[in-house]
Amino acid sequence: MNMSMDSKTQEVEAVIVGSGIAGAMLAQGLLAQGMGSVLMLEAGPPIKMADPRTWYDFVMNGNNPFAPYYDLPGDYTVEGHDPWALDGNGSDGGRLFGAGGATLHWGGLCPRMKPDDFVPGKDSQYGIDWPYDYDTLEPYYCQAESAVGVSGDSKQQDPPRSKPYPYVPAPFPETEGLVITAMETLGISYEHLAITRYATGDEERNACMTTGTCKYCPIGGRYSADQSLDQLAPNKKFKLLTGAPVLQVRMASKGKAAGVTYLDMASRKMMNVDAHKVFLTNGALEIPKLLLASRSTAWPKGVGNDADLVGRHLAASPFISVMGTLPSNPKRMVQELNFATLCSRYWDTPKDRKTGKLLIYKAPWDPMVNMAKMMNANNTSEQIAKATTGPIAMTLLGELQPLSQYENRVSLDRGTTRFGLPRTLIDTPKPIFYPESQKLFFDRIQSIFKAMGAENLTNIVYPQRGDHAMGTCRMSKDASTGVVNANLQVHGVDNLFVISNAVLPSTMTANPTLTMVAILKKWFAENKG
Repeated sequence: MNMSMDSKTQEVEAVIVGSGIAGAMLAQGLLAQGMGSVLMLEAGPPIKMADPRTWYDFVMNGNNPFAPYYDLPGDYTVEGHDPWALDGNGSDGGRLFGAGGATLHWGGLCPRMKPDDFVPGKDSQYGIDWPYDYDTLEPYYCQAESAVGVSGDSKQQDPPRSKPYPYVPAPFPETEGLVITAMETLGISYEHLAITRYATGDEERNACMTTGTCKYCPIGGRYSADQSLDQLAPNKKFKLLTGAPVLQVRMASKGKAAGVTYLDMASRKMMNVDAHKVFLTNGALEIPKLLLASRSTAWPKGVGNDADLVGRHLAASPFISVMGTLPSNPKRMVQELNFATLCSRYWDTPKDRKTGKLLIYKAPWDPMVNMAKMMNANNTSEQIAKATTGPIAMTLLGELQPLSQYENRVSLDRGTTRFGLPRTLIDTPKPIFYPESQKLFFDRIQSIFKAMGAENLTNIVYPQRGDHAMGTCRMSKDASTGVVNANLQVHGVDNLFVISNAVLPSTMTANPTLTMVAILKKWFAENKG
């Protein structure tokens, strides 16, 4: 890679690495507190959102608008126990490189962690104790739900909540009734899935219109970080640079960061930024790579890595599913919404930690019969009637609580990606969930299908795509057990902060994004001015 060093050094109050939900909300908060100047650096390009032309191409031609921004197979090397496919086998990636980050294509699931998730127990394979408990974080969960616009059932009090959700839940579609009846027969509890969808419009948000095209929302009816970036754009104290991969955190001394060095992809020049505060928000896989690449005399193993903990304890949500076929569909039911509404946390309790917790939710893509496509193919009315009343497929998804294993880690690999970032080495010599529990997980889900009278049950284990990666710079009381302290500072460095799923000390069945936003809200409350 041919490049040169630019002689000019930019100076700002704060530099933020990464433009996803953590970076975007961090920038909003810093500027609201009176921060003088904020520079955000994003490795990926800008990506059009809520764009009619992009939406038409997606709906009419099936063009995935995010496909150009996923990992490629050559971007990473995988070693160890579990298969990883960061590019989603070329179809639907987990990670997304571009302004706004992964929330541009996320499902928007926002369940809270439960109180027992904060205290895994001594030497637990699920992590270490948090420096605070659920009750301490609970008020900030409420703030986080307001920030991303969560719809949910406020009567649901497990885990307990002090304020109602900002929006009421979407009603269960008729297809969910089949699953609910089966769960009630088996005595399995169920609930509305907390999810970011705007049930009413206001001056900053558009109400969800249930277009059924949630992969790419044409109106911004769910939160994504580009919405925060759009709100920041008019602020003259804020600047976002895309195509600017950060390659090093520069240190002024052992205990103070001087700034960062990034590559301007357009000019191929290396650029220095000096900053009073440096914030790393670019994800649980990229942040440890950046810290490891930032070696110096003061930090010979990489910043924050004296105890060889940066990048370790890599965990990510394992996904499984069971698909079954119902013999007939006399009511001609089709999936009315394209986002999940029904879930069960029946197996998300302290006693389930022994085998691994499980969150189940109804897949939002079936049953589905594309009558328009059948009509365009000149199918007869009899053929269409048979398709709509005949056997229908249905899928239940399971998210498992991953293990937090010291041996599993992310680190630097040789070479660079098309976004100018170092390639990624994923090494998981230990399993990311208990393999012996796999049959138990499938049996639990299959029991629901059997109660529905479903046939031809198929079990699926998904390769890991980096979804919900966490724990690689975990929060701890001291540097012997983690990378950052309760204030999200890298241990021993006064002005270097990590705000990401990377800091989570323990794993959980719940999707981690809402918890990360709650942690950010707590940080603002304790770092005013």
